[in-house]
Amino acid sequence: MMNDLHELKQFYGELKDSIKRENDVTAGWEEPFLYEMMSYIDSEKDIIYAYWSKAKQNIKINGYFYGEEDNVLNLYIVYFDQEQAVSGWRKISKTELKEYTTKIKNFINQCFKKGLYKVISPSDPAYELAKLIYDQKDFAVINIFVLTNRYYESNKSIDLTLEQADETSVTVIDIERVYQHVSQEIKAEDIEIICENEFGGNLNLLKVPSNVEQDYECFTGYISAEGLAKAYHRHGSKLVERNVRSFLQARAATNKGIKKTLENEEEKEKFVAYNNGISCIAKSAQMSIKDDKSNLYSIENLTGLQIVNGGQTTASIYEAHRRNVDISGVYLQMKLTILNFSDSEERARQDLEDEMIANISRYANTQNKINPSDLEANGRLLVELEILSRKTWIPSQDERKSDNMWYFERARGQYLVDIGQKKKGKAQNDFKRRYPKEKLIPKIDLAKHNLVWEQYPYVVSKGGEAAFKKYMEINRDIEVTDLFYKESIAKTIIYRHIEDIIKRKKFLGYRANIIYYTTSWFSLKYKEKIDLQDIWNRQSIGNEFDEDIGEMADQVSKYLTSIIDSGRNVTQWAKQASCWDELIDKYERISKS
Repeated sequence: MMNDLHELKQFYGELKDSIKRENDVTAGWEEPFLYEMMSYIDSEKDIIYAYWSKAKQNIKINGYFYGEEDNVLNLYIVYFDQEQAVSGWRKISKTELKEYTTKIKNFINQCFKKGLYKVISPSDPAYELAKLIYDQKDFAVINIFVLTNRYYESNKSIDLTLEQADETSVTVIDIERVYQHVSQEIKAEDIEIICENEFGGNLNLLKVPSNVEQDYECFTGYISAEGLAKAYHRHGSKLVERNVRSFLQARAATNKGIKKTLENEEEKEKFVAYNNGISCIAKSAQMSIKDDKSNLYSIENLTGLQIVNGGQTTASIYEAHRRNVDISGVYLQMKLTILNFSDSEERARQDLEDEMIANISRYANTQNKINPSDLEANGRLLVELEILSRKTWIPSQDERKSDNMWYFERARGQYLVDIGQKKKGKAQNDFKRRYPKEKLIPKIDLAKHNLVWEQYPYVVSKGGEAAFKKYMEINRDIEVTDLFYKESIAKTIIYRHIEDIIKRKKFLGYRANIIYYTTSWFSLKYKEKIDLQDIWNRQSIGNEFDEDIGEMADQVSKYLTSIIDSGRNVTQWAKQASCWDELIDKYERISKS
């Protein structure tokens, strides 16, 4: 358990309040818990909530995401304990977690061997998942994520093999792990690497000369694959926690070139020539110079070592090592950056570390894409929106003075960090009174809400990162005025109002797509009649459109699911511009008749 339990309890209390508000609308705990957790740990993926459970057959699934390009399937299952209190922690054992992975394994086998989709209603999102597993037969990777509000104390890995996947991984996301991920100020303990013990010997690296004094030193050289695999075995994902890639990014299939090279006796010694190696960063190091002329240093230990580029290479090497592939004599390139700051300069060191990690990931020859929303966090548009959100009071709706504001979250976890920086008690309560949780708007959400208002529901249906990219393309050079900010928030107010109406209708599936398309249709129909500035002033759209919104949502649901009988995939169809065009064409015919 973390040293300071108070902040963790506070985080869970706020998360549980959010879930409770959603539960009041959706009449269930698991779906709001899943979406709340995913909002903290992976803004890129709009996972599909596809609940399916059969106790007698011991099967259950809560959601999924399929990456067609990499043939990677993410499956999500929720263990939500309604009795888990903020005041005390219930633990979950490895045995209990294995039971939940077995439920997913049974679901996969039922889909694969018995064609489970045949007994699921085609209008149920679980139908598309079941049919995908049946039709696809084989996946490069299946990632299973068990999300729980209990505390997994042992943190031991869970092994699982699926015949339907070349690789399988199981990741447990308990409440503490989410908190550690989003809280940038509450650091996990720095990894201490004693090179002799972990790498089999000191690292001999060349220091890159510099003609000017810098806040860092850069070294280059090589590291043994065997030493790297042993370090990863001991520290696991802690070695790559600061990688800007999404926490739950679907692990791509182990690089086939790496596997082929390592398993081939004649080829493996050429690994250093074939692979780009790893880029690392460390807070400090103990070292001594070995050769003045060549600037060769012997590095004895490292504090706070992080692999910020080359995570896939590291994982592939470890996987080979785990399968008893002989990787002795295999080496790879290593670039190491060591920051030069004292403990008293922690904030400056942290800022430089964040900047360098982002730039290393941006400019290095990466094998996987980087989330543009993570790298754009310090861009002009988002910074200016953040500034306005910290000084623009929400208009008072009575005779009293304004006392709260919207909080635009430029970087994931920023709201929690700002709370944590305040002194416990009155200062934190005052902050939350000024910036209520219900007025929090993350950058990905702002992008989605604005895009559907501008009638791009098919782009938003592709996921958070696609929406963010399109939003930045449209607005990158725009002047961020007070009016622009207020109208952006007004679009969020409209979106959330429509979202609440649709949640209460309890559609069986495809709710996110129904919200996107209904909001865009509403915009098409009423955009010229609605004054966004007035909505900002009132902080409400009112109820005059509710009946029409409900009818539009019913028609959108019927329209989107009408393709099921033809064997087409609803979620893929919703990502096509032609889906929006056909809906509007149909709407215009109806309105003219």
